[in-house]
Amino acid sequence: NKFLEKDLHKIVIQINGKKREVLSSSKSFSENELINETKKIKSLQKFLDGKQIRKTIYIKDKLINFIV
Repeated sequence: NKFLEKDLHKIVIQINGKKREVLSSSKSFSENELINETKKIKSLQKFLDGKQIRKTIYIKDKLINFIV
């Protein structure tokens, strides 16, 4: 039923398995777009700057976890 579907999803952003941010996102974003936009968030920069992201775990409409 289309009335039961949510327009926005809350996506948990983790770095090394620790919750750092929660985003609200619409369904219109692809996985790559969402990951690239997440990397630009200022509150996450202190955890990502100068570090190499070894792995990115993405669970659709739920979670993004960066392993650095």
